[in-house]
Amino acid sequence: MEVLASQPYAGGSIERVTMKKDPVGTVIITSKGKFGAANKTVKVSLTATSELLRGFSVLPGSPVDKKITGNFDVYGNGAPVILNGSYDFKSGSIDIEAPVYASGTVAYKNAGIQEVHEKYPVPSFPAINLDWYKNEAQKAGHYYTGSKTFGSGRYDGIYFVEGDITISGTYTGRAVIVASGNISLPNGNKQLKAVSPPDDLLVLMAPASNSIIDINNGDVDALIIANYFAAKGNGQVNGNLLVKDFDTNGNIDIYCHPDWVATVVTFLSGIKATEIISWGEGASIL
Repeated sequence: MEVLASQPYAGGSIERVTMKKDPVGTVIITSKGKFGAANKTVKVSLTATSELLRGFSVLPGSPVDKKITGNFDVYGNGAPVILNGSYDFKSGSIDIEAPVYASGTVAYKNAGIQEVHEKYPVPSFPAINLDWYKNEAQKAGHYYTGSKTFGSGRYDGIYFVEGDITISGTYTGRAVIVASGNISLPNGNKQLKAVSPPDDLLVLMAPASNSIIDINNGDVDALIIANYFAAKGNGQVNGNLLVKDFDTNGNIDIYCHPDWVATVVTFLSGIKATEIISWGEGASIL
Protein backbone atom coordinates (compact mmCIF):
# COMPACT_ATOMS: atom_id res chain seq x y z
CA MET A 1 0.00 0.00 0.00
CA GLU A 2 1.38 3.40 -0.99
CA VAL A 3 1.10 5.92 1.85
CA LEU A 4 3.12 8.85 0.44
CA ALA A 5 4.44 9.95 -2.97
CA SER A 6 6.31 12.86 -4.56
CA GLN A 7 6.70 15.09 -1.50
CA PRO A 8 9.46 17.75 -1.22
CA TYR A 9 11.70 17.27 1.83
CA ALA A 10 14.90 19.04 3.05
CA GLY A 11 15.91 20.24 -0.38
CA GLY A 12 15.22 16.87 -1.98
CA SER A 13 12.10 14.77 -2.22
CA ILE A 14 10.44 11.68 -0.82
CA GLU A 15 9.66 9.77 -3.97
CA ARG A 16 7.58 6.95 -2.57
CA VAL A 17 6.66 5.37 0.78
CA THR A 18 4.94 1.99 0.86
CA MET A 19 3.68 -0.14 3.74
CA LYS A 20 2.96 -3.85 3.75
CA LYS A 21 1.65 -5.95 6.66
CA ASP A 22 1.98 -9.71 6.72
CA PRO A 23 -0.28 -12.24 8.53
CA VAL A 24 1.90 -12.41 11.69
CA GLY A 25 1.77 -8.65 12.18
CA THR A 26 5.15 -7.62 10.76
CA VAL A 27 4.93 -4.30 8.94
CA ILE A 28 7.51 -3.49 6.24
CA ILE A 29 7.84 0.23 5.50
CA THR A 30 9.95 1.13 2.47
CA SER A 31 10.86 4.75 1.73
CA LYS A 32 12.69 5.99 -1.35
CA GLY A 33 14.13 9.49 -1.34
CA LYS A 34 16.12 11.64 -3.77
CA PHE A 35 18.57 14.50 -3.31
CA GLY A 36 20.12 15.80 -6.53
CA ALA A 37 21.53 12.79 -8.36
CA ALA A 38 21.62 10.61 -5.26
CA ASN A 39 18.98 8.07 -4.33
CA LYS A 40 18.46 6.63 -0.88
CA THR A 41 16.16 3.81 0.16
CA VAL A 42 15.38 2.81 3.72
CA LYS A 43 13.49 -0.34 4.64
CA VAL A 44 12.19 -0.77 8.16
CA SER A 45 10.68 -3.90 9.68
CA LEU A 46 8.34 -3.17 12.57
CA THR A 47 6.48 -5.71 14.65
CA ALA A 48 4.33 -4.09 17.31
CA THR A 49 4.07 -5.99 20.56
CA SER A 50 0.33 -5.45 20.37
CA GLU A 51 0.31 -7.58 17.21
CA LEU A 52 2.26 -10.41 18.84
CA LEU A 53 -0.12 -10.31 21.80
CA ARG A 54 -3.29 -10.67 19.71
CA GLY A 55 -3.23 -14.48 19.83
CA PHE A 56 -0.77 -17.15 20.97
CA SER A 57 2.90 -16.42 20.14
CA VAL A 58 5.76 -18.72 21.17
CA LEU A 59 9.06 -17.07 20.27
CA PRO A 60 12.21 -18.60 21.80
CA GLY A 61 15.53 -16.92 21.04
CA SER A 62 16.37 -19.60 18.49
CA PRO A 63 14.17 -22.20 16.74
CA VAL A 64 13.28 -25.28 18.79
CA ASP A 65 11.98 -28.78 18.12
CA LYS A 66 9.03 -29.34 20.44
CA LYS A 67 6.47 -32.10 20.94
CA ILE A 68 3.07 -31.17 22.38
CA THR A 69 1.10 -33.83 24.26
CA GLY A 70 -2.04 -33.89 26.38
CA ASN A 71 -5.23 -32.06 25.50
CA PHE A 72 -4.37 -28.70 23.99
CA ASP A 73 -6.99 -26.40 22.48
CA VAL A 74 -6.52 -22.88 21.10
CA TYR A 75 -9.42 -20.76 19.84
CA GLY A 76 -7.87 -17.84 17.97
CA ASN A 77 -11.00 -15.81 17.16
CA GLY A 78 -9.21 -14.43 14.10
CA ALA A 79 -5.72 -14.21 15.64
CA PRO A 80 -2.80 -16.47 14.62
CA VAL A 81 -0.63 -18.95 16.48
CA ILE A 82 3.01 -17.95 15.85
CA LEU A 83 5.79 -20.47 16.56
CA ASN A 84 9.57 -20.19 16.27
CA GLY A 85 10.70 -23.71 15.51
CA SER A 86 9.31 -27.09 14.46
CA TYR A 87 6.33 -28.44 16.41
CA ASP A 88 4.87 -31.94 16.69
CA PHE A 89 1.14 -31.92 17.54
CA LYS A 90 0.53 -35.60 16.72
CA SER A 91 0.13 -36.81 20.32
CA GLY A 92 -2.85 -36.16 22.56
CA SER A 93 -6.03 -34.33 21.65
CA ILE A 94 -5.10 -31.16 19.78
CA ASP A 95 -7.53 -28.61 18.36
CA ILE A 96 -6.19 -25.29 17.08
CA GLU A 97 -8.90 -23.13 15.59
CA ALA A 98 -6.44 -20.57 14.22
CA PRO A 99 -3.90 -20.30 11.42
CA VAL A 100 -0.49 -21.57 12.53
CA TYR A 101 2.69 -19.86 11.30
CA ALA A 102 5.93 -21.68 12.13
CA SER A 103 9.55 -20.91 11.26
CA GLY A 104 10.09 -24.68 10.92
CA THR A 105 7.76 -27.56 10.21
CA VAL A 106 4.45 -28.59 11.79
CA ALA A 107 3.43 -32.25 12.25
CA TYR A 108 -0.26 -32.57 13.04
CA LYS A 109 -1.63 -35.96 12.05
CA ASN A 110 -4.78 -36.58 14.12
CA ALA A 111 -4.73 -32.95 15.26
CA GLY A 112 -7.29 -30.41 14.13
CA ILE A 113 -5.57 -27.24 12.90
CA GLN A 114 -7.33 -24.56 10.87
CA GLU A 115 -4.42 -24.01 8.49
CA VAL A 116 -0.62 -24.38 8.58
CA HIS A 117 2.13 -22.19 7.15
CA GLU A 118 5.58 -23.77 7.49
CA LYS A 119 9.03 -22.18 7.20
CA TYR A 120 7.51 -18.76 7.67
CA PRO A 121 9.65 -15.76 8.75
CA VAL A 122 8.28 -15.17 12.25
CA PRO A 123 9.26 -12.16 14.39
CA SER A 124 11.58 -12.25 17.39
CA PHE A 125 10.47 -12.00 20.99
CA PRO A 126 10.63 -8.27 21.79
CA ALA A 127 13.14 -6.75 24.19
CA ILE A 128 11.46 -5.71 27.44
CA ASN A 129 12.80 -2.81 29.49
CA LEU A 130 12.12 -3.94 33.05
CA ASP A 131 13.66 -0.73 34.40
CA TRP A 132 10.95 1.28 32.67
CA TYR A 133 8.24 -0.78 34.36
CA LYS A 134 10.05 -0.54 37.71
CA ASN A 135 10.35 3.25 37.47
CA GLU A 136 6.69 3.66 36.51
CA ALA A 137 5.62 1.45 39.40
CA GLN A 138 7.81 3.39 41.84
CA LYS A 139 6.26 6.68 40.72
CA ALA A 140 2.78 5.24 41.35
CA GLY A 141 3.70 3.72 44.73
CA HIS A 142 3.23 0.22 43.32
CA TYR A 143 6.79 -1.11 43.77
CA TYR A 144 7.42 -4.04 46.16
CA THR A 145 10.44 -6.07 47.20
CA GLY A 146 10.24 -9.71 48.24
CA SER A 147 7.36 -12.07 47.60
CA LYS A 148 3.96 -10.43 47.15
CA THR A 149 0.38 -11.75 47.17
CA PHE A 150 -2.38 -10.06 45.18
CA GLY A 151 -6.02 -10.93 45.88
CA SER A 152 -9.45 -9.71 44.87
CA GLY A 153 -9.75 -5.96 44.37
CA ARG A 154 -9.17 -3.11 41.95
CA TYR A 155 -5.88 -2.64 40.09
CA ASP A 156 -4.93 0.38 38.00
CA GLY A 157 -1.62 1.25 36.33
CA ILE A 158 1.72 -0.54 36.62
CA TYR A 159 2.81 -2.78 39.52
CA PHE A 160 6.31 -4.20 39.92
CA VAL A 161 7.46 -6.89 42.35
CA GLU A 162 11.15 -7.55 42.89
CA GLY A 163 10.51 -11.20 43.58
CA ASP A 164 7.73 -13.78 43.15
CA ILE A 165 3.99 -13.09 42.89
CA THR A 166 1.02 -15.18 43.99
CA ILE A 167 -2.26 -13.92 42.56
CA SER A 168 -5.91 -14.99 42.55
CA GLY A 169 -9.45 -13.73 43.07
CA THR A 170 -11.85 -11.45 41.22
CA TYR A 171 -10.61 -8.09 40.01
CA THR A 172 -11.63 -4.82 38.39
CA GLY A 173 -9.49 -2.19 36.68
CA ARG A 174 -6.77 -2.25 34.05
CA ALA A 175 -3.16 -2.88 35.02
CA VAL A 176 0.07 -4.66 34.21
CA ILE A 177 1.60 -6.65 37.05
CA VAL A 178 5.30 -7.42 36.55
CA ALA A 179 7.45 -9.87 38.50
CA SER A 180 11.23 -10.12 38.34
CA GLY A 181 10.66 -13.72 39.45
CA ASN A 182 7.68 -16.06 39.01
CA ILE A 183 3.89 -15.59 38.95
CA SER A 184 1.59 -18.37 40.11
CA LEU A 185 -1.88 -19.08 41.45
CA PRO A 186 -2.11 -20.19 45.10
CA ASN A 187 -2.91 -23.78 46.06
CA GLY A 188 -6.36 -22.88 47.36
CA ASN A 189 -7.96 -20.45 44.90
CA LYS A 190 -7.15 -21.41 41.32
CA GLN A 191 -9.07 -18.56 39.71
CA LEU A 192 -8.14 -15.08 38.52
CA LYS A 193 -11.29 -13.61 37.00
CA ALA A 194 -12.17 -10.16 35.65
CA VAL A 195 -15.57 -8.73 36.55
CA SER A 196 -16.19 -7.36 33.06
CA PRO A 197 -13.43 -7.99 30.50
CA PRO A 198 -11.98 -6.20 28.62
CA ASP A 199 -13.09 -3.13 30.59
CA ASP A 200 -11.38 -4.95 33.46
CA LEU A 201 -8.14 -6.58 32.33
CA LEU A 202 -4.74 -7.52 33.75
CA VAL A 203 -1.48 -8.09 31.91
CA LEU A 204 0.71 -10.57 33.80
CA MET A 205 4.39 -10.19 32.92
CA ALA A 206 7.36 -12.34 33.99
CA PRO A 207 9.93 -12.03 31.20
CA ALA A 208 13.22 -12.60 33.07
CA SER A 209 15.39 -15.43 31.78
CA ASN A 210 14.47 -17.95 34.52
CA SER A 211 10.92 -16.73 35.25
CA ILE A 212 7.74 -18.81 34.96
CA ILE A 213 4.04 -17.99 34.91
CA ASP A 214 2.29 -21.11 36.20
CA ILE A 215 -1.52 -21.52 36.18
CA ASN A 216 -1.55 -25.21 37.12
CA ASN A 217 -5.24 -26.27 37.28
CA GLY A 218 -6.24 -22.61 37.06
CA ASP A 219 -8.81 -20.46 35.26
CA VAL A 220 -7.39 -17.06 34.31
CA ASP A 221 -8.70 -13.91 32.62
CA ALA A 222 -5.52 -12.07 31.59
CA LEU A 223 -3.00 -11.28 28.89
CA ILE A 224 0.26 -13.11 29.56
CA ILE A 225 3.83 -12.13 28.63
CA ALA A 226 6.37 -14.60 29.96
CA ASN A 227 9.71 -16.26 29.58
CA TYR A 228 7.98 -19.59 30.28
CA PHE A 229 4.30 -20.48 30.62
CA ALA A 230 3.21 -23.63 32.44
CA ALA A 231 -0.30 -25.07 32.64
CA LYS A 232 -0.08 -28.67 33.78
CA GLY A 233 -3.22 -30.37 34.99
CA ASN A 234 -6.46 -28.69 33.92
CA GLY A 235 -6.32 -25.04 32.98
CA GLN A 236 -7.96 -22.28 31.01
CA VAL A 237 -6.71 -18.91 29.79
CA ASN A 238 -9.28 -16.40 28.68
CA GLY A 239 -6.83 -14.05 26.99
CA ASN A 240 -3.74 -13.96 24.81
CA LEU A 241 -0.15 -15.10 25.31
CA LEU A 242 3.31 -13.95 24.21
CA VAL A 243 5.92 -16.36 25.61
CA LYS A 244 9.36 -17.75 24.85
CA ASP A 245 8.42 -21.32 25.76
CA PHE A 246 5.56 -23.28 27.30
CA ASP A 247 4.55 -26.59 28.87
CA THR A 248 0.89 -27.58 28.62
CA ASN A 249 1.14 -31.35 28.94
CA GLY A 250 -2.23 -31.62 30.66
CA ASN A 251 -5.60 -30.24 29.65
CA ILE A 252 -5.50 -26.57 28.62
CA ASP A 253 -7.93 -24.37 26.73
CA ILE A 254 -6.82 -20.97 25.43
CA TYR A 255 -9.49 -18.53 24.26
CA CYS A 256 -7.83 -15.62 22.44
CA HIS A 257 -9.39 -12.16 22.19
CA PRO A 258 -7.47 -10.06 19.62
CA ASP A 259 -9.47 -6.92 20.38
CA TRP A 260 -8.58 -6.97 24.08
CA VAL A 261 -5.04 -5.72 23.40
CA ALA A 262 -6.27 -2.25 22.46
CA THR A 263 -7.49 -1.65 26.02
CA VAL A 264 -4.01 -2.10 27.54
CA VAL A 265 -1.70 -0.93 24.75
CA THR A 266 -0.44 2.02 26.84
CA PHE A 267 1.14 -0.50 29.22
CA LEU A 268 3.36 -1.87 26.44
CA SER A 269 5.55 1.24 26.19
CA GLY A 270 8.47 -0.52 27.88
CA ILE A 271 8.70 -3.14 25.14
CA LYS A 272 10.90 -2.53 22.11
CA ALA A 273 9.36 -3.70 18.87
CA THR A 274 11.05 -1.80 16.05
CA GLU A 275 14.09 -2.90 14.06
CA ILE A 276 15.77 -1.51 10.92
CA ILE A 277 16.52 -4.57 8.82
CA SER A 278 18.19 -2.93 5.79
CA TRP A 279 18.99 0.36 4.18
CA GLY A 280 21.04 1.58 1.25
CA GLU A 281 22.32 4.70 -0.48
CA GLY A 282 22.86 5.28 -4.19
CA ALA A 283 21.37 2.38 -6.11
CA SER A 284 17.77 1.77 -5.13
CA ILE A 285 16.92 -1.43 -3.25
CA LEU A 286 13.25 -1.23 -4.18
